[in-house]
Amino acid sequence: MSKKREPKSVYLAQLNVFNYELTVVGETKEECVKAMRKEYLAARKRRGGYPRNDQGEPRAFPDYAEYAGMSVTEMPFGHVEWL
Repeated sequence: MSKKREPKSVYLAQLNVFNYELTVVGETKEECVKAMRKEYLAARKRRGGYPRNDQGEPRAFPDYAEYAGMSVTEMPFGHVEWL
């Protein structure tokens, strides 16, 4: 019987959208990005619009994540991270 191996670190992703700091913790970077994308799309729908670029066009998630500086930080257990 094999035991599930506990992760040695977690990932923390943060993105500012509509003046809120969206934050997610996951076991992988991909898990964080997927969850952030899902919430970004839901937030756009709730607010009835998109974050827009300088030309007034809606920003897709990858474009907005780059523009707003989404961060994904690996945080090992037992280590202090200065964020």
